[in-house]
Amino acid sequence: MELNVHERGLLHAVAQSPAPAAMSGFFPALTQAVPPEIHAPADDPVRLAWFDEQFALYRASVSL
Repeated sequence: MELNVHERGLLHAVAQSPAPAAMSGFFPALTQAVPPEIHAPADDPVRLAWFDEQFALYRASVSL
């Protein structure tokens, strides 16, 4: 099974965790996109990139 970068990152984080944890708890540490400004418009490129990465991490956790 070939894993993508998000799947590998999640598995590594879970394996290194000293206690059981939800995969979504590791998302902030694994996110490479810059978080958007609180009041940024919905079509802001930074916001869109951040949302895309968050959804990719959720997809990776579901696929695992």
